[in-house]
Amino acid sequence: MPVQGTNHSSGSELLLRAPVRDRGPLGPQVEHALRDAIRLGRLAPGARVPPSRTLARDLGVSRRLVVGAYEQLVAEGWLQARVGAGTFVRQRLPDTPVPLVGRGPGRVGGEHGGGEHGGGGERGAEGGRGGEGGRSGPGAGADGARAARAAIPAAASVPVPYDFFPGHPDLAGFPRAAWGRAVRDALKELPDSAFGYGDPRGLRELREVLAAQLARTRGVVCRPGQIVVCQGVVQALGLIVAVLRAERGGGRPRMAVEDPYLPEHRLVLDAAGAEVVPVPVDGLGVRDEAVAHADVVAALLTPAHQMPTGVILAAGRRAALARWAQATGGLIVEDDYDAEYRYDRAPVPAMQGLAPGQVVYLGSVSKTLAPGLRLGFLVVPEDRLAAVVQAKRMTDGGSPVLEQAALARFIASGAYDRHVRAARRHQRDRRDALVAAVGEWLPGAEVRGIAAGLHALVALPAALDPAALELAGHEAGVRVYPLSGWRADPPAEASSVVVGYGAFPPAAIREGIRRLAVALSALT
Repeated sequence: MPVQGTNHSSGSELLLRAPVRDRGPLGPQVEHALRDAIRLGRLAPGARVPPSRTLARDLGVSRRLVVGAYEQLVAEGWLQARVGAGTFVRQRLPDTPVPLVGRGPGRVGGEHGGGEHGGGGERGAEGGRGGEGGRSGPGAGADGARAARAAIPAAASVPVPYDFFPGHPDLAGFPRAAWGRAVRDALKELPDSAFGYGDPRGLRELREVLAAQLARTRGVVCRPGQIVVCQGVVQALGLIVAVLRAERGGGRPRMAVEDPYLPEHRLVLDAAGAEVVPVPVDGLGVRDEAVAHADVVAALLTPAHQMPTGVILAAGRRAALARWAQATGGLIVEDDYDAEYRYDRAPVPAMQGLAPGQVVYLGSVSKTLAPGLRLGFLVVPEDRLAAVVQAKRMTDGGSPVLEQAALARFIASGAYDRHVRAARRHQRDRRDALVAAVGEWLPGAEVRGIAAGLHALVALPAALDPAALELAGHEAGVRVYPLSGWRADPPAEASSVVVGYGAFPPAAIREGIRRLAVALSALT
């Protein structure tokens, strides 16, 4: 037995019951024994588990079977694989572990296995992992599907090499040298007074530069005084909800969101105290009549590039929504999502220019520069400006001054435009790599919403259980996001997945889609 306080277990030092063949499949027995060893403290948090070859020899089973057990517990959150170091018990263990089910063919081996446990060997002799009748695969029967859904949170918490989360930019492309020059120039030029308590709206020089930039590139109509610098869209939404609540004596304002929607939108609005009302999106964007009949005081929209479908809000619907807002006193909150990344179409003006008195425009540099800068801004109609400024003052007093001054210089020097043009070229190459990879590896699939943005929709050849799809992808080392999970009333099957390509070079995109094809082949 290992001495208490050590972090390594090997060979017979680990007290583990050997599996017995006449008690059923061997793999689940090994997994159960390992879970018990962790629960009972024989394998303490942070302890290294024995090498798969050693444990297999001690238990009298194949190494392939032990590798499968380790990977299963990694997916459930009990173990953590560290490249070059081994596999360790996690410091934080799952509260209510649920075994993952139905591992079919096409698994990609991890540190221990190198892809050696497909459908053959002992796993083939065991007749699969799906339960009675030798069923296998993540979607094997209703019980398998339910267990798979229950296991998703644990699986999703485990990193995979190819996580195509939408909206992530290429952080390696951050213009360090040019940004560094802007920071140095700001430090040289800012007066001492700039480092005191200033205008909650932000530095005037940045607001002036932004007003000119937005008018030139997005058709936004505003004066610099209407711009409030904030720490990203999340804070911007919080400020808007705070104002709407104050207008209603603290009550929860009803706000429309597009369906399907960006999950972050709904989470932020709900946390800020709004009542979220989903309204449907079709091929022309959000349905204006649905907004008009939803009995809402505001609507949060992504008109230039609907997230996640990628459709553009049609001109007729923009006009109808502007009329609705003017007639009812409603507010349109325009998140200008991914507007800078357009590839095969002319720029689509911001909706704010159509109705400056009814639209709050939200923007940030999270996608064009980096989310870690925490720099965003609102363009606020005059009648709500004082309330938004007061909410910002009460929230944090104002945004960091040095980053604002650097961004002002970065834009004014032309460096921002040059960076965006270069980033757009790189992202177009990645978009093209995604389209080509889907054509090569997923015949019958269709890529949609590719004229702009950092993500695309991939319509699958056949609808699948979302949980089974996520688990199969996880086992292949790839994560995509079923569109069904972005809907207010998720359907039972996923017919499309959201794939974010902005953070990966073309070669990695091709490999990730190849792995997705492996995962899908295990389900069809």
